Formats: sequence, C-alpha cells, structure tokens
Amino acid sequence: MSKKKFLFLLLAVAAAGLLWQRLESFRANPAPQAPAPRPKAAPKIACSISGEVANPGVYYLPAGALVGDLISAAGGMTKHADGEKIQRDDFLEDREAIHVPKKSFFKRIGVGEAPPKTYFLPPMEIVEEK
Repeated sequence: MSKKKFLFLLLAVAAAGLLWQRLESFRANPAPQAPAPRPKAAPKIACSISGEVANPGVYYLPAGALVGDLISAAGGMTKHADGEKIQRDDFLEDREAIHVPKKSFFKRIGVGEAPPKTYFLPPMEIVEEK
C-alpha cells in the first residue's frame, strides 16, 4: 500500500470518527427547551396606618390582607388603643388609610363611656348638665 493511500485512509477514518462523535453528542444533548416561566409575584397593596400603633406608617401587604394583618405589620396596638372600634376582619384595599383611635378618658380609667350630656372643657374639667 502506498504512502498516499495510507494517509488518505487514515484521514478518512479520522473524519468518520469525528462525524460519529458529533452525532453521538447531538443525540445525548437534545435541543434546549425554553426555560419555564417564572411564577409572577403576588400583587401587593399599599396601606397606611396611624394612631395608636407601635410603628405607624405605610406598609405593603399581599392583596387580600385584612386590617388585622396591617395592625400586626405595624407592631400591634399600644395600650391606649381602642381596639373595639377597629374591625380587624375587614379586607384592605390598595391605598387605604386606617386610623386606630385612642380610648376615651372614661374607658382608660375603667368606667366605660362618658355619661350622656357630659362635656369636656379645657383643661379636661368634667361638667355634667343637670
């Protein structure tokens, strides 16, 4: 066998080997698929809270949050807060403002609401109408 034929045969075998290797790697690695779509983040609502809470301000909560969730996010109510006036199981809407009122003087001293026809005059003198 001549040197040229041997060299040609060697190159043909090398080319066939390379071709075979490419085909095998193509079969082993199928075409890449499109990446799975990322789940969208849950929509958020912005609500502000003021009054008798530990940290008043604006909070971003998931849609469907309750007034109680907003109060919890604000650190809870202070000891002077009138929790009876707050409906904690109401749903919040975007850009809603909640105010937590202070207990009345009479509730703070433990006697309930002010009697009817009671007026407060500065500096907090109690005057009852007769």
